[in-house]
Amino acid sequence: MHQPPGFSDPNFPNHVCQLKKSLYGLRQAPRAWFDKLFQALKSLGFTQSSSDASLFVLKVPVLVIVLVYVDDILVSGPDLSVCNLFIKKLSSLFPVKDLGPLHIYMQKLPFNLPYIYADETGNCIGANDYIATFETKSSIFKSHSKQEYAE
Repeated sequence: MHQPPGFSDPNFPNHVCQLKKSLYGLRQAPRAWFDKLFQALKSLGFTQSSSDASLFVLKVPVLVIVLVYVDDILVSGPDLSVCNLFIKKLSSLFPVKDLGPLHIYMQKLPFNLPYIYADETGNCIGANDYIATFETKSSIFKSHSKQEYAE
């Protein structure tokens, strides 16, 4: 490695420059974006779900739920004006393109889900093994649950 042209320091000819922020196209860019968004949501009072890292919840004064997928953000809550206020606050921190209300968020699944039974301790059991365990070519994943309350 060498110093880029125009930025070489004659006092330190063997030193190189360290990139202090991730740029688009680098492997660290999605993580850097998520960390920046995480800090912004945390400063606005949101807490991250312990069972899903992409889910953020604000419980007071009114419930606001934020779901993050790469660079898309889904905002939901019982009061539309509070959701719009959050979007306005977020747009003061980041460039935001509001695509309006979500019309379809879950399409019909290509299979029928079995019945799931849960007891008061949060233990779940499925009517068949599809939800409890499913296999792929490389590994086996087992489902797990974490009890959380939304007030």
